[in-house]
Amino acid sequence: MRHSIVTLVCTMVFMLPVFAKADDAGSSEAEGKARPKVALVLSGGGARGFAHVGVVKALDRLRIPYDCIAGTSMGAIAGGAFASGTTVADVERMVRAADWNYIFYDKSRRSDIPYFRKSEDFRNYFDFTLTLKGLNLLPPKNFVGVQNIGLFFRELTDSTYAPDFDRLPIPFRAVGTDIATGNAVILREGMVAEAMRASMTVPGVFPPIPYKGHLLVDGGIANNLPVSVGRELCGDVVIAVDVSTPILKLAEMTSVLDFGAQAVNVSMQKSMNDSLADIRKTDILISPKLEGYTAADFDSVNDFIRIGEEAVLQHEAELKPYQMEPSAYNEWKLSIQLRRQRLPQLQSVEMNKTRWVNPRVLQSLLDVRKDKRLDTAELHQRIDEVYARGDFSRISYEVLPGDEGKVILNVIPEEKPGRDFVRFGLSLYSDFEGDAEFSALASLRRAWLNRLDAEWRTDIEIGRDKALHSEWYQPASLGSEFFVAPYADYRSDYREANFGSTQPFSYSLRTIDAGIEAGSVFGRWGEIRAGVLVGTGRVDPENNAVFSSDGFSRGGYTLKLTLDQLDNVRFPHSGGLVKVDYFESSDAFGADFSWSRLVVEGRRALSSGANSLLLVGRLGSSLNTQTPFYQSFRLGGLFNLSAMPAGAIDTRNQVYMRAQYYRQIRQLPALVGKGVYAGALLETGWGWDNGDDMTPTLGNLPWSAGGYLAADTFLGSLYLLGALGGEGEAAIYMALGANF
Repeated sequence: MRHSIVTLVCTMVFMLPVFAKADDAGSSEAEGKARPKVALVLSGGGARGFAHVGVVKALDRLRIPYDCIAGTSMGAIAGGAFASGTTVADVERMVRAADWNYIFYDKSRRSDIPYFRKSEDFRNYFDFTLTLKGLNLLPPKNFVGVQNIGLFFRELTDSTYAPDFDRLPIPFRAVGTDIATGNAVILREGMVAEAMRASMTVPGVFPPIPYKGHLLVDGGIANNLPVSVGRELCGDVVIAVDVSTPILKLAEMTSVLDFGAQAVNVSMQKSMNDSLADIRKTDILISPKLEGYTAADFDSVNDFIRIGEEAVLQHEAELKPYQMEPSAYNEWKLSIQLRRQRLPQLQSVEMNKTRWVNPRVLQSLLDVRKDKRLDTAELHQRIDEVYARGDFSRISYEVLPGDEGKVILNVIPEEKPGRDFVRFGLSLYSDFEGDAEFSALASLRRAWLNRLDAEWRTDIEIGRDKALHSEWYQPASLGSEFFVAPYADYRSDYREANFGSTQPFSYSLRTIDAGIEAGSVFGRWGEIRAGVLVGTGRVDPENNAVFSSDGFSRGGYTLKLTLDQLDNVRFPHSGGLVKVDYFESSDAFGADFSWSRLVVEGRRALSSGANSLLLVGRLGSSLNTQTPFYQSFRLGGLFNLSAMPAGAIDTRNQVYMRAQYYRQIRQLPALVGKGVYAGALLETGWGWDNGDDMTPTLGNLPWSAGGYLAADTFLGSLYLLGALGGEGEAAIYMALGANF
């Protein structure tokens, strides 16, 4: 037995070289059959780059793997998402569902804005705010927002950070351009989302991005189709996808925007020619048929994805040699997901210092336990809420490696360059029959006057009507719902009426008031205020005098309640509004006589697709007191029984109702506005004096019906409206920025 064992061992020892040679032969045979490395190279092209999603979706269906990705501009955005391990299905879902107007427009959703800030939406200020530093107005740094798009890129990549992009689930490179030299800069480390943003930073539209001593703009200027980058990174074979915008012919350039786009396209053409010349016979060039689409057609996402899929199918025969068997392909996809960065455990949270904003404002971002994992969606919601205050130009963050596999979250709040903010606005109105009005608006807001976030805000209106309102807003404590607000107010209004007269007349009403209010905000929903005021006033007839000029003293109690969840005050699609405004004139505060005035207003917006319906109701009442004629309620004029002239119905009590339909018929460029609308409205309303029957019969119920075209522009809402009334009244209006 012992002899047999010895013989077996010796035999195995002598046979080892034979086995080794057999293994070597098998290894060589496997290496000979190893598939070539495939580099996926994605070009820039603005919105046309959504075709990359369709291309990768089709490659996935054909089971074509790729070993690395190189991308420029929109190609870097798609490439960075896939390289981070985000699945094709998830990327497609996110880009299809994205609200691109919101992403490229840094104004926060109204649902995130604190009420004390969004209350100014009811005045027609332009859709931008200028920062005042000393006596210098600082214009916006960029025309397109960077806050929301930066967070969106982090969602696409799940906030992936890598000290070397070779360590990503799929090795990745992005291309930027050094604005000082025009040379290409290869981004190969850091936050993937920041590399994506640097690669797509169009000069003059987005601010340049600093990176290792460079100031980067859109990589398409230097290398829009980085074939050489992909080949150097991993490619035996390159699958290149070209979605670049071709140079326009002279006849196709019809606007300033066309000329601007042409300048960018021409600057990229040389790099495109060089890249196309680098394509080898063994490479595959996919050029989706995107004729008729521009780099700004972000509403055509579905079309772009479909066209990208179709383009791949035209190259199916060329791609066939690189197709994997189903089991092998599933293993390849699984290996990517296994290398994907999972929600890491937080070691600590740090924050860059702020200059004047109290750092406790960001405390909600820092309230993190050591065992808590980074939840991107939750973090972004908190950032949105803080950003909506209006104190920061951007709030970003980094996810840095820590100890024992944990990460450090570094929050980077970028304060605006000053704490004084200026807004301007316009209001134009004409009925083409002599009634016209023009007003210029301005607002100065001084923030962070103390560590409790006190503000001093002054609003000015100059035109036929004049106004000056200045208020100090003092929270009881930092972040407190309670506040105190002393104020001073001056108004001079021109009015047309027929109250107590057989013929219309006009007059001017001037008031000067001082008061103080205390109240509480309801988070982002609204606020309640109660206070007292004292003041003086004067009424002067303008023509057809039915009374003499007269001065008066006023004073009394105020109560105001507002609940506001409209998603947009100009053309709301969802949400509602309730406002209650009560004033009790009292001789205890110096008023000449006592009276009461109550206004209750409600709005509700309903939508289905592009169709919206706004329901408006208003009740005004003197509560059976003898209000002076200049405190009466008037009906007539635009969006106030539109077919009737202003002040046609002038009484101590009033009811008004409106149903307003509108449908968006066109999208406006982001720099111009949001949309063009067509709509119709039906209005009714009536008034009565104390002691009269408050309900009219159906036969004499005043009504007005009309249709309009409107646009939501950065200057305000623009209307062209025609209306007809029940008694044959008719009116046509043009208005910009009227408060309806």
